[in-house]
Amino acid sequence: MGLLTAWCIFSVFLFDCISAQSTAPSPNATAACQEISQGSAETQIWPLGLTNLNYLDAKNHYWSATNADLTPACAVFPTTAAEVSYVVKTLLKYPNVPFASKSGGHNTNVGFSSVAWGVLISFSKLASTTVSLDQKSAIVGTGARWGEVITALDP
Repeated sequence: MGLLTAWCIFSVFLFDCISAQSTAPSPNATAACQEISQGSAETQIWPLGLTNLNYLDAKNHYWSATNADLTPACAVFPTTAAEVSYVVKTLLKYPNVPFASKSGGHNTNVGFSSVAWGVLISFSKLASTTVSLDQKSAIVGTGARWGEVITALDP
C-alpha cells in the first residue's frame, strides 16, 4: 500500500471518529456529575468548568497532548479517601457513564487518564510529598508530579 493510499484511509478513519464523537455529555453523564457535585469534593461541570482553572488544567495538562482532545463532562478534585469513595459509589449508579482517573497525566494512552464526556477524577489535590522524620521513607500523594516529589526529596 502506498503512502497516499494509507493517508487517505487514515483520513477517512479519523474523520469518521471525529464526526462520531458527541459534542455534549449524555443526560446520564450530566446526572452523574450533578450527583457527584453534591458531595464535598470540588466538582467543575462542563460548560461552566471551562471558566475554572482547575478544570482547564485537568482537561489540558497531559504529557501526551492527544489526551487533551477529550472533554470531560465534569472534573472532580477529591482531597480525601472518603471523597474518592463517594465519587466511586456515585459512579456505580451510572454504569454507562465513562470515567477516568488522572494522577500526573503521563499515561500516553488516550482515554486512560482522560475521558470524553464522562467523569474525570483528578488527583491533583492529593499531590503532597511527606518525608519521614528519619528521612528514610516518604509518602507520595496520588496526584504528585515527579518535579514536586524530587523537590521535596532533594534536601
